[in-house]
Amino acid sequence: MPENQDFSTVVFSPQEASVRAEKKARNLRDVAHRGIEFPLPEVATYPFAPLIPGQLCIVLAQTSNCKTAFLDFWKDEAVKQLARQKRHKEAIFYISVEDTLEEQLFFEISKRTGYPIDEISTGHAENWDAVIECTLELGGIPVYRICNTLDDPENTPELYMTNIVKAIYYACQRDGITPALFIFDYLQAIPLDPTRRGYSASDARRLQIRSDVYEARRLSRMAPVIMACQAKQTLGMGQPETLYIPGIYDGEESSSIAQRTDRMISLWLPAQKLTSKMNTLIDVGNMSYVVRPELLFMKITKQRGRLPAGKVWPLATDFDKNRFQVVTDLNDTKTDFSWKELIRRIE
Repeated sequence: MPENQDFSTVVFSPQEASVRAEKKARNLRDVAHRGIEFPLPEVATYPFAPLIPGQLCIVLAQTSNCKTAFLDFWKDEAVKQLARQKRHKEAIFYISVEDTLEEQLFFEISKRTGYPIDEISTGHAENWDAVIECTLELGGIPVYRICNTLDDPENTPELYMTNIVKAIYYACQRDGITPALFIFDYLQAIPLDPTRRGYSASDARRLQIRSDVYEARRLSRMAPVIMACQAKQTLGMGQPETLYIPGIYDGEESSSIAQRTDRMISLWLPAQKLTSKMNTLIDVGNMSYVVRPELLFMKITKQRGRLPAGKVWPLATDFDKNRFQVVTDLNDTKTDFSWKELIRRIE
């Protein structure tokens, strides 16, 4: 047996366990007000309890199934929550290794002005005064963005996990800001970290993702973490093609995604997989729906702490405003007029 190891960190007497339980209970009481609420009230009352410091939530979906859109929606709702609770010294950190700063801000301007992104990005927006005014408004929104920019791509640090964490601490120390929430888009897109060596070529990607999940867990001690995760393109057994929602072990590359997360949400956009069945009635189990471009299914795949999991909600999506709303009656998808009215009501 190895010598000189400190086992006091893994062995606890009844008295030590009691002291730690009291400390944890007091800590939970003290941080409860910092919980980040789920952005859909119908799901929050399931319940999906607010995310508190120390917790990691995975948003799992295949390519082009609304991962980024849902993260952005949650971000916007979290901004409203901070304002409502007068948490003026806190900010949300949005980390993207896919979209540049300019792409993200064009999207923000498009949501607010109604002008298409392609018109803004090519300089053909109808009213540039409105666009400029919107850029000024963005300065008052408490979102720090860690991403690349088109202005100086050659001289920006590569955004692997070690550098992302350094960038977060740099921003906090420079501006005296307290993180309220970290959002990562997305896990598998984070580059290999050169500071972690010794991985064999065949295992490097899997072990890197495992390491990044552990790093996200450590970061969550400052504020809760929401991290998008790519699902396998061929899911595990049991999912019918007409309800192809990723399961708990369908995260690409590493089982640690399932093991280390506190919460997991899975998304599925039927229009992506059932393209040949657009506007077609689908029967699955005890429900039926019509495949529409705006229909998204969301499942609470995992919750620790004896919270419930397994329920699926249909959502209506307004892609222009990037808003989501729970569909209370799937029969609404069967009539064009009713469906358009439902989309119109997403405010």
